[in-house]
Amino acid sequence: MNRQALQKVLDALAKAGPAIPVLGLGLGAMYGASNALYNVEAGHRAIKFSRLSGISEETYEEGTHLFVPWLQKPIMFDIRAKPRVISSLTGSRDLQMVNISLRTLARPDERRLQTVYRNLGMQYDEKVGHRRRTGMNLGMQNECRNRWESVFYPRKSSLLSPLRFSLLL
Repeated sequence: MNRQALQKVLDALAKAGPAIPVLGLGLGAMYGASNALYNVEAGHRAIKFSRLSGISEETYEEGTHLFVPWLQKPIMFDIRAKPRVISSLTGSRDLQMVNISLRTLARPDERRLQTVYRNLGMQYDEKVGHRRRTGMNLGMQNECRNRWESVFYPRKSSLLSPLRFSLLL
């Protein structure tokens, strides 16, 4: 670009004068307004993290909400009940292996989302689910063993005597 063309561009900008900053501010305001909205979908809740004050105590329900783009960040939680299947292979006294499955439904408490986020983070389900599965596996194994033994062992001789008789013949 030669000097004359550059001078023409600078003269045109000088004539436009105050229109350029106003146009820039208008475009910046439109950009900021479009990025300052977020939607909380059905079955979800949100909390806000602020760079100044940390996690807010307010929980935001379904709908459209405002936030300051660089200063705040919305954190979405799925509060619908999620099914988990816990399977356990356990043995009884007579060395039979029994496969037990338990289906559980779990969801976070809406009133304590801030505490859940502070203590467990967004992977709260895996952290809590692992503890829950470990405890339930032991409980299921003990309960199954107790039930199996209370039903089967008292009747063991009456159930097995016809079988023994047929095997001896």
